[in-house]
Amino acid sequence: MPRLLALLCTLAILAVLAPTGAGADSEAPFGDDAAARRAVAALTRATTVNDADGDKVFDELEQAFLAAPGERQRTIVLFTAGTATDEGVDAVRRAAPDADVADTFTVVPSLVAWMTADEADAVADLSAVRQVELDTPGTPELDQATGVMGADTVVEVMGVTGDLDGNPAVVTTDDVGIAILDSGFHAAHEQLDDGKLTAFVDLGNGLAEPYDNNGHGTHVANIAAGWGNENAQYRGVAPGAGVIGLKIEGGSGSESNAIAGFQWLVDNREAFNVRVATISYGFGTATDGTTAVELAVDAAWDAGIVVFKSTGNSGPGNGTMTVPAAARGIIAMGSLIDPFGSSRAGFSLSSFSSRGPTTDGRIKPDLAAPGDGIMAAQTGTRSGYVSKSGTSMASPFGAGVAALVVAANPALSPDEVRQILFDTAEDFGAEGEDNDFGRGRIRAEAAVEAALVAAGEDVPTYTPVPVPLHEGIVVTADLTGRATTTVDVTDTVYPLAVTAMGEDGAIVLGVDVTSGSGLSTGVAINTGAHRHGYDSVARPAVGTYTVTVLTQPLADVVLAVSHSRTAPQ
Repeated sequence: MPRLLALLCTLAILAVLAPTGAGADSEAPFGDDAAARRAVAALTRATTVNDADGDKVFDELEQAFLAAPGERQRTIVLFTAGTATDEGVDAVRRAAPDADVADTFTVVPSLVAWMTADEADAVADLSAVRQVELDTPGTPELDQATGVMGADTVVEVMGVTGDLDGNPAVVTTDDVGIAILDSGFHAAHEQLDDGKLTAFVDLGNGLAEPYDNNGHGTHVANIAAGWGNENAQYRGVAPGAGVIGLKIEGGSGSESNAIAGFQWLVDNREAFNVRVATISYGFGTATDGTTAVELAVDAAWDAGIVVFKSTGNSGPGNGTMTVPAAARGIIAMGSLIDPFGSSRAGFSLSSFSSRGPTTDGRIKPDLAAPGDGIMAAQTGTRSGYVSKSGTSMASPFGAGVAALVVAANPALSPDEVRQILFDTAEDFGAEGEDNDFGRGRIRAEAAVEAALVAAGEDVPTYTPVPVPLHEGIVVTADLTGRATTTVDVTDTVYPLAVTAMGEDGAIVLGVDVTSGSGLSTGVAINTGAHRHGYDSVARPAVGTYTVTVLTQPLADVVLAVSHSRTAPQ
């Protein structure tokens, strides 16, 4: 009997210490489709990847409390599905009457409040509360490539611009609306003037007139939808589309501003015909797509908005994407170096481009677009331009292409737009989707053609932009740590570029490209100790080139090789 009593006492203690309610729904469902989005929204508690001890308070918030004992932290309280926001707010105020509630949302039932650690614990104990998060501060993720990516052909030859009211020279709320959540917008710039902004909402400081004290948002808006009237070489991807400018920088400058942005979009989607959105801000490292802002993204997607997100600039390592790139209702964009927009010309992966996978194993990024050395509008000027690099530049490029697809076939749902972009992308790297290039390089012409065909419309006759031949080659290093292959260049239309990716975490020490026939390449060995090496020949002569990759330790290396070919793919 004493042993039985001791066993019962032990079990009782373990039951008390065990995380309350932790069970099957503490893990995020796999997938990005509608069923997965519904399943994520229905979870009743934080997932273990964000809440290791199962107390519904995110680990990141607990660390913030430990770092500043006794201080209040700005938190996001997410309620369970089916809990009305006002009911949840009332419950929180009863549990933590001194907590300062700063904002509330219905796009996902939630609130923002300043609270102590004890108050956070008390709120987390409520059955109506799914999770309590830190309101993470946001960080912006820094010659147009529209010609080489096919967007110029779509606009000039196929006649698809983002305009839907029959007057591409004037933007109205009947045209495709691209929402940009960013640092602000300098509406006096030639790329954004004359009514390009159909709406401006300052979610940080509450000012009425458009402004950009950072420059990031103005640059991004030009890439997505700049007019191109005075300087056609800097025209945006979808010049006939309107821009809905949501300034999320300022005030708290944090994740809750982004949630407020998606709340505004869902509430005003029809009034401004918001069909596409892009956000190039990151709120910490992404996990399994179950943070409050990622659920707000999912809600916007299900409301009919195709959402794009920069993956972040923390590459080249795996698992380096930023929130909300792991959302299921999003297209996460990696950055390419485009053939003619950079002095390091060549279609290859930018070394800074953040990679997947998500912590629950989903492949990210979804697609890749130019993001290195992109020239676009400079804030505070009428006609000044500045070059910026980052996945921030790739995300609005993807958003612009999606706006063209929607303009070609307005009946498409976000899931259908995403599938068209996936189906028409040019595969890069290892065969199939991967955590470096995603499904590959976005192709504007092919995507718009597919949208027109799906709508039963005639496809205008056009000459496709020549694309470089791409090969995914797997080579194995020999005992000296060298992996070698050859590449035949048959003409000089495109540069030769190589992205080397070590398998199983192998480090790529260097990439060397040399000519076996004595031709000069002008290429230096890349000696950076990182997993992904990069090299290119800006204008290679015809001939056979040897590509040598130095690895440590010995491992297979995937080479994504892009080089000249004049015939369209």
